[in-house]
Amino acid sequence: MALGIWGTLKTLGIALWVLKLVGFGPMGPIAGKLAPLLQSRYNGYIPAKSVFSMLQKMAMKP
Repeated sequence: MALGIWGTLKTLGIALWVLKLVGFGPMGPIAGKLAPLLQSRYNGYIPAKSVFSMLQKMAMKP
């Protein structure tokens, strides 16, 4: 259900704006934002199905 909502928001261009605002960019986490701080909590290992990995995947898709 949540991915359906994200899909709708992404279609409207809102999701990408929000993801970029918190630091998820098309080339990876954006320095100085929240995303790199969250990434550091994983100590270099991001689980494949984690919320972080799903948000980054959405930010990197065209």
